[in-house]
Amino acid sequence: QDSFAFALDNGKIGAYHKKKKIWKIRHKQKPTAILGIDFNNDGKCDVVMGFENGRIEVREDTTGTIIFKKNFSSSISKILYADFRMQSTMQVIFCTSDGEVKGFTLIAQSKMEKGASSVVSSEVIGDMNREKMSLIHELSALEGTATPKGPGIQHIPKDVKVAYKVDVDYAKCPGKLVLTFFLNQPVFIKGAILFSDKVFSSENLYIHPESPTDKLTAFIPANKNTEFELQCKILIGTSAKSSHFVSIDKQIRIPKFGGFQLMGPENNQPAVSSRLTCVIKERHQRIKMWIEQGFVVGDLSKWVSPEGSMIIKFISIIDGKELLISFIEKESLFSLYTEDMELAGSLINDLANYNHFTELETQADFPLEIERMKSLIVEAGQFNTLRSQLNANIAEVANNVKVSIVKAEDARMLHDMSMVKKIYSNLQQDNGHLIAEYTKRQTNYEQLVKCLKEINLIINKAANLRIGSTQTTVVSLLRAALKANNTHLLAQIIKTGKETQITFHFTLRPVSYTHLRAHETEADLVFRLLLEK
Repeated sequence: QDSFAFALDNGKIGAYHKKKKIWKIRHKQKPTAILGIDFNNDGKCDVVMGFENGRIEVREDTTGTIIFKKNFSSSISKILYADFRMQSTMQVIFCTSDGEVKGFTLIAQSKMEKGASSVVSSEVIGDMNREKMSLIHELSALEGTATPKGPGIQHIPKDVKVAYKVDVDYAKCPGKLVLTFFLNQPVFIKGAILFSDKVFSSENLYIHPESPTDKLTAFIPANKNTEFELQCKILIGTSAKSSHFVSIDKQIRIPKFGGFQLMGPENNQPAVSSRLTCVIKERHQRIKMWIEQGFVVGDLSKWVSPEGSMIIKFISIIDGKELLISFIEKESLFSLYTEDMELAGSLINDLANYNHFTELETQADFPLEIERMKSLIVEAGQFNTLRSQLNANIAEVANNVKVSIVKAEDARMLHDMSMVKKIYSNLQQDNGHLIAEYTKRQTNYEQLVKCLKEINLIINKAANLRIGSTQTTVVSLLRAALKANNTHLLAQIIKTGKETQITFHFTLRPVSYTHLRAHETEADLVFRLLLEK
């Protein structure tokens, strides 16, 4: 009683008893919240403070000694002392400026044993209090998952489990994965929090239905050819009107090619001509297992023929493009039909990793990518030619500028000011032309770099269609063909991964003069007559 604590914007904090100052210090951070409560339940009021940098401190009111401290990610906005869980237990609640809310449950201090010495140093007490507060924090975190107790509160069954299902539907939800949660007990879901830094821009997504339900659906953005995991926290309660909920953690794996929807067995004809083929000496069961773990599909047994062949067709829910996977076990022939060379490379590399292939040669036919590369090579050549012309123009204008400066200096020394003005007027025009030429060259250079980057990207995608040492070989061959400006060889290397050389064999044998005269043509006759003169 008759005591108060204060906190000022300039960082000064302290406590007074009536008009007498008990303690006062100057803090480095600006205080944003203050509350007086018995934090450690020792029968004395303590000062709880929050600061602009997210730090919280609990100090004794008589000495100002810190008995507890913690750091949050943002500024402390408010400190409350309330029964947040409605369990007849008060908690200290800290609210931050970015919406984080964290509470601490206060535990009664155990009485000291009779006969024990009551003379203990303040340093020892401070260390013990800090250790106690740390244990209290751990206990409060564990209590968050405990089943609430109290009159009229129904217990959540111990064997309650949360099941889930991932679906894709390009017609109804393009670009989205449909994640549905189910419960195996007659309880309700209040909401769910999903965490993933690869999918959500804010790293998390909160789904909150209008009223608690026994089934909850979330729509997840589809990631292109990327496997990721969702960390889920599902809040469940015993009834729709329940105010007590328990959090259940769930970890969900979304496969790498989860953005593809399986089409019916009747749609098994390729709609595109671009394809990748290779020989894989593997059983069809391994190929089927690879597809089942890499795509959002169920059992694919009905897609497999008795001979061990399969043709499975997908459609991308991101861009609507089709993908067809074919495998003929008798011929050990594996085929991918898609217009996306990058997707084909990702699929063949994922298949090689799954089956532990270290070397794999493929045949690739991607006419659109090859034509695109040819057009880029032509554009790059045009930009390079234009660059040489621009450099010549810049050199000519720069030389005119130098000559004009010398002439202007000569006219100034002769006190011919009218000539000086005329020369400087022309010099200003030349300077404008020079700046314009530099701007053209910069734009031309940017376009040239863009072309070269696209060419390099196609080279990397072509190399990614192979596994092992063939990758580096393809890159070297493509760069050599590009340097030689041989577009025909470029297309051949992209298709086969090799530089095929054609060898001609000639056999020479002697013949008679009469034989030559018998097979002589008019051109040969003219040539012979000229030689005989």
